[in-house]
Amino acid sequence: MSLIGSALSLRSCTLLRASLVSAALLAAAPLATSQTPSGWQLKRMTLPTPAKGWSGLAQLPSGSLVSFDGQELIELDPKTGRRISALAKLSKAVFASDVVLAPDGRSVFFCESSSGAIYNVDLKSKAVRKVTTLGGCFKLGFNPLEGTRFLYVSALPGFTGDPKLFRVDIWSGLSKVIAKAPGYSGPFHFDQKGGLYFAPAPKKFGVPKLAKILHWSSAQVRTAIAGKTLEQKSARLFASQLDSVYDFVVDGQGTIYGSDASYGKSSLFELGKAGGKGAFTGLAKVKGLGVGSLLFAPGTRPFERFGSDGAVYALASNFKTKHELWSLTPARPQLSASSSNPAAKSRLTLSLSGAQKNSSLLWLLGDGLVPERAWLPLGLRGLCFPYFAIVPTSPFLALPAMSDAKGQAKLSFIVPGPSALRFTVQVFGGKVVGLPGGEAPSPWFTSKPVRILVK
Repeated sequence: MSLIGSALSLRSCTLLRASLVSAALLAAAPLATSQTPSGWQLKRMTLPTPAKGWSGLAQLPSGSLVSFDGQELIELDPKTGRRISALAKLSKAVFASDVVLAPDGRSVFFCESSSGAIYNVDLKSKAVRKVTTLGGCFKLGFNPLEGTRFLYVSALPGFTGDPKLFRVDIWSGLSKVIAKAPGYSGPFHFDQKGGLYFAPAPKKFGVPKLAKILHWSSAQVRTAIAGKTLEQKSARLFASQLDSVYDFVVDGQGTIYGSDASYGKSSLFELGKAGGKGAFTGLAKVKGLGVGSLLFAPGTRPFERFGSDGAVYALASNFKTKHELWSLTPARPQLSASSSNPAAKSRLTLSLSGAQKNSSLLWLLGDGLVPERAWLPLGLRGLCFPYFAIVPTSPFLALPAMSDAKGQAKLSFIVPGPSALRFTVQVFGGKVVGLPGGEAPSPWFTSKPVRILVK
């Protein structure tokens, strides 16, 4: 028997409502202290001991990861951090820098900073060839408007002067400087329109609030490719007063995720697509570990707090004995029931965990399911965005509540009859505060649904 869409539905709702009037809203037992804000979860995996040190992360077409340990280019299991196989091996160990998958998915480029050598590995034949040498090679990447032919390299030849961004022909090895800025070599990123973001490392490493991210438009990049090198004075200051930006990646909504290897306030941080002055938000920090190379692995849904898809992978280390692979993933609130098939007149307890802390909630009981991040969870039947408007005669029941300081809550009530009554429970909450310039699909979050069938 359905709670919705039958002559009995309103009567069933009345029975449920009567049970819920006297329901106890309880705080759940505390969880272990989280290393991340609510809506995110961090998984730490131990990596094999490297030949020199892990650096660079890319995702292969198979879904596995690949990183460079200073001597071998190694395929890794993204779920465990365990070694799968070696894709290439150098004759001796060097200081690893970066790894990137070619846009056509057929090969991987990797580089090292001991000599500045840049290599290419064909994923099918496993053939390795040296592309060129750029001293102080630090970061590799591609402009999405140019395909695979030109590889971009952040380097500091001779470790003197200003760090430069080179455009390298992958077949001839010829290179051209397209941008430079004061400091040391740092990460860069091209957006989908060909705009360039560059974060040169400050001269005084480890001093707070000296790091920054510069931005040049796609038109400026095209001009630099054709002629004059871009300089800091022609760039827009996208973000400033950051502690350190060892690496950064950008998700589908334009949110930036950065790593701080200087043991600053946060090992991992996020920054809205509007940038800003000191506008970053800390996501994770583990004492004694600095975070280096990052990789964004998109899913089929937007990558956001309280979501369920996508990941940011990170290499973390104390640069001595501890080497880890981290995965930062969205954490949708979990809802559980003491029984999914309770008897009529028995007590049913629903437990919520992983919600936003000290947040307004609505316990929703009905047949319809609220999408993961919806603008109109119940439409005109029971809840109107952006204001709550509970309709007493609606076949949906909505009970206001609050989460505790741990992001948890409980609802306990006596299950009404008749037998075969079925309904779905879901928790709706918010408001999720966005980052500067961020445009999340919705400021609200929902738990995973739980279905109940009365015996």
